[in-house]
Amino acid sequence: MSKYWISVKLKPFVFSLVVAISAIAATFAATMIAATSINAQVGSDTEISQVEQKINQVLGNVAQSGTQVQSISDTQFDGIYQVEIGSDVMFVLAQGDQVLLGQLFDSKKNINHSAEAKKLRVGKLMSNLDTNEMIVFGPENMERYINVFTDVDCGYCRKLHSEIDAINAAGIQVRYMAFPRSGIASKTYNTMVSVWCSQDQQSALTEAKQGRYPETPSCANPVADQYRLGQKIGVAGTPTIVTDTGDMIPGYLPADTLAARMGIVQ
Repeated sequence: MSKYWISVKLKPFVFSLVVAISAIAATFAATMIAATSINAQVGSDTEISQVEQKINQVLGNVAQSGTQVQSISDTQFDGIYQVEIGSDVMFVLAQGDQVLLGQLFDSKKNINHSAEAKKLRVGKLMSNLDTNEMIVFGPENMERYINVFTDVDCGYCRKLHSEIDAINAAGIQVRYMAFPRSGIASKTYNTMVSVWCSQDQQSALTEAKQGRYPETPSCANPVADQYRLGQKIGVAGTPTIVTDTGDMIPGYLPADTLAARMGIVQ
């Protein structure tokens, strides 16, 4: 029999619950998000809408302001639905008076369905990006690439950039996108606008990551849009690497480790 787990974690309210289910016994490791009575039956579009409303009600009680269900859809698993909440992809099990939200694991096939769903979502959001709006290091004919959300004042972004030649030598093109951690209209944001508006963007970015900031007048630029995209896909810090297969890697990795993570044999 197939076994699957739902693991639930929604800050700032977290407590754990283990529920055994399946045709004989499937295992759920869960963290309940609320002790709110929710009477929801799933199956029809109307009932899905009711579940969505109830989830939003719970989220309004326990989560950060503005957290809402963005979409809810059916899955291949009976009684379980896929939900997008903010930048997260979660699964919901609604039975009787209880609703569980969290990650879904298939222990038999060793699949994290939540991670796979988020990868598809990230890939979709980043599928139509214009490389002309990125700062690209590496030849165009490289078969593999990474998109990197970066901040010129971030120490580990600078460390990653210091290995740009080694990353390119591994056959990986680096496509930089702006993610000023201090937000839009901050000092770092203005610096990154200057970098993107520079005639030689590569040199300007490299120098900015060495503490030598350009003084280029502002121009039409994608910095704010790239920052918002990063927020949408769940970028929480820099560097955040998004591989050409949609995997999100938070933080710095050495060039050889990065290549291995992407399945590149050197």
